[in-house]
Amino acid sequence: PIINDFWSLLHVAGLLLIALICLPAFGQYGPPKLSPEVKDALIKQGKGLSRPCMSCHGLEKSSQWIYPNLGGQSSFYVQKQLKAFRDGGRKDPTMNAMAKNLSDDDIKAIATFYESLK
Repeated sequence: PIINDFWSLLHVAGLLLIALICLPAFGQYGPPKLSPEVKDALIKQGKGLSRPCMSCHGLEKSSQWIYPNLGGQSSFYVQKQLKAFRDGGRKDPTMNAMAKNLSDDDIKAIATFYESLK
């Protein structure tokens, strides 16, 4: 029993050590930070592009109850979902049609706008 406890403790200590060594590296992944000027420009562009979205998803975190609220959602998440709808990886006739002509830049602007509605 003592030997098993020792190996369990050593295993946990090893995992903690690995986490402490690797944790700083995880900060460099994920969406890059935008400068305030770029973010403001994307929000303005996204507000215009998202007008068709507002009829279902609303504005200021208010949507019809059957549609998800997009206000305050992570830009990274919204971009991923819109690209999946556009590229056919996620199926919904309405959303596939809405997203099919959006460029990556359009999607980034829309997602940044909705994220700003926190």
